[in-house]
Amino acid sequence: SILAPAGMAHTQTRDLLEGASGTVDDDDDATDNQESNGLPVLKATDIIIRPGRSGNPIVIEEYKLVFFFIPKVACTEWKLLFRRMLGFSPDWDPEISIQLLHNPSYNGLTYLSSYTKEEAQEMLTSEDWTRAVFVREPKERILSAFLDKIVVNSSFFKLHCCNEKRMGLSDPKARDYCNSRTNAEDFSYFLKRTLDCPN
Repeated sequence: SILAPAGMAHTQTRDLLEGASGTVDDDDDATDNQESNGLPVLKATDIIIRPGRSGNPIVIEEYKLVFFFIPKVACTEWKLLFRRMLGFSPDWDPEISIQLLHNPSYNGLTYLSSYTKEEAQEMLTSEDWTRAVFVREPKERILSAFLDKIVVNSSFFKLHCCNEKRMGLSDPKARDYCNSRTNAEDFSYFLKRTLDCPN
């Protein structure tokens, strides 16, 4: 895991910025492509500041923290912790779907996309701010995803990976086969689908 002091986070920030770029259009200002003081410059098209995107980094202003969470790396627990730090109840209401905890418009957390590009640039490069990300052993993580999304609760996998509109599975047989994958014997199929179903 990486929890870098603010002054040591520049290399990680560069990697995260460069790895999180997503092109939406080609109309960026020329200055967007320049580097400032040797640090990467955030572009308006970078996906980590795209409004409404649930995968954007979380910002805790009081602690000058920008947290990059990764699915299946305790992101539910991190979000519950951050809500508690912000004064919310430490427990999630069992009457409310836990999936809403991951909805930026519902969970009460502040995301990097809530700020202007200039403010986000400062948070991602200033020595006054800490950027953090935790990673998980890859084989353990993929197994956890398989057990959670196929064996225990396959509805997420079916919605995101067996959907004709989302995945272009126009062949009814392919859709039926996809929707029937719900047990431990389907691990090889799950692995193959990670190549074309990024969710």
